[in-house]
Amino acid sequence: MVIIATASSLDGSSSATGNEAFYSEMMIQLANQIYTLTKPFTETIGKPFQNHFYEPTISQLDKISSSIGIDISQFVYMMFLFLNFPLALLFRKVIPNGTAKHLLSVVIGLFYCFFTFHWQTLHALFIALINYIWIVIFPNKSLGFFPLFSFLLGFTYLTLCHLHRMSTNYLGWTLDFTGLQMLITLKIISVTFNVYDGAKYKKLKSAMNDKAADNNNGTEMNESHIKNRMDRIPTPLEYFGFLFMPIPVLSGPIYEMKSYLDFVNGVNLNENIPTLNILKNIFFSMWNMLLFMMFGNLLGREQLVEYIYSPIAQNDSIFKKIFNTWLFILFVRVKYYIAWHLSESALLISGFKIQTMDYLKMELSSNLRDITTNWNISVSNWLKYYVYTRISNGQSWKSTLMTFVVSSLWHGLYPGYYLMWVSYALSLQFIGRLAHRKIRPYFLKDVRNVFSERNSKISSIVYKVLSYSVTQVVASYLLPPFVLLSLDDSLQFYRFTNWIGHFMFIPLYAVLTLIPTKREKKQHSA
Repeated sequence: MVIIATASSLDGSSSATGNEAFYSEMMIQLANQIYTLTKPFTETIGKPFQNHFYEPTISQLDKISSSIGIDISQFVYMMFLFLNFPLALLFRKVIPNGTAKHLLSVVIGLFYCFFTFHWQTLHALFIALINYIWIVIFPNKSLGFFPLFSFLLGFTYLTLCHLHRMSTNYLGWTLDFTGLQMLITLKIISVTFNVYDGAKYKKLKSAMNDKAADNNNGTEMNESHIKNRMDRIPTPLEYFGFLFMPIPVLSGPIYEMKSYLDFVNGVNLNENIPTLNILKNIFFSMWNMLLFMMFGNLLGREQLVEYIYSPIAQNDSIFKKIFNTWLFILFVRVKYYIAWHLSESALLISGFKIQTMDYLKMELSSNLRDITTNWNISVSNWLKYYVYTRISNGQSWKSTLMTFVVSSLWHGLYPGYYLMWVSYALSLQFIGRLAHRKIRPYFLKDVRNVFSERNSKISSIVYKVLSYSVTQVVASYLLPPFVLLSLDDSLQFYRFTNWIGHFMFIPLYAVLTLIPTKREKKQHSA
């Protein structure tokens, strides 16, 4: 049995050659080795499950999905997102705290994964097990190499998974196991860092008093490192329950081990179900589902590619090109909004305190930083806690650049990711922040709060509209390579827009530099 067979036989896929094919073959061989090692399990439990439950069930689900025109993998994915709601009530009202919740997380979470991704789920289990062994056996857990190895291990294996996908489904957007692998990678790294921070904090406490350690006197630990630290190694049940908690296992969000343990032990939960927040999330999810059903086939990646190569569109004005690109990028985001809002709603029902994104803040972002922080809040926080603040303590442009590079590597190996993130990082660091510092004080007396009472309503509204418009134009130029993926299509987009953003970068930076810095007037008390 070849575990990767389902991915390598996708309709409409095109095979890559050279190194990508080599690494894909390596992944297939590795997957077969994992299957051989787990053969006793698959023979005794896997085959009866597949023959008597999975195949009859998937056959019926395939008929339903075909009748409504939805791919079977997407239908199964959405089915589990909706099943999360009764499961959330089960977690909240029925299952006792502690071991029972851990067991339910592992069993139901793995069921979700195996049903959705079949034996490809073994990739996630394999790397999780190797990482746990590393956490247990490494002697000096306060040594920087301890979490660094976990980081390299997770991202190396994830890179192999991405290479396999590129060679079997090049430029495809079909649902496969790499999405699960991406989430598991961030989780195993965060646990290792948590244990490392706990050991480092303990070492600091032995050298100074508790208060000095908490205040981070002379150390590289910040508040988040101290807050999320683990003072012990999690048990195997805690570890795998954390990794495969069913409600967020397929779509996210990412959460901390301490938050999961609080949830399982009934600590720091939502005392009452936040009905208004849940209804708001469900509304946004259904709204985006309606948009996707109406326009998803008209405004997607394939249509964007057709547009930028269209001879007729070449004659469009630059404003029309940017506006149309903005529409394409908007509808690419829609399907993510559907899943994230449903997942967050189920977590809130279960008692888990978390936020995956802020829909309105994201869509109304008036600067580049807000787009990245509000798009996928949990991943943004992970990058902040485990990359940005770990490099120069987050005080250097290197921190910003490396954070975007790691984000690119996490998403995959397509050149478009790197073109987008590096361009975005440079624009944010050298244009966005400079514009914020130089221009904002000319509109606002209180630069920290646009709609502060100290600012006139007219100036606040004018500033908000202008900054929103400029941000959307800039983002519509920077983001397309992330969707286009390939180098050829990304460069074609730049040619299509006459490289206007790149040509304007240095002149715009020079102009912003020359603008006099206006100091904020402090409010004097009477």
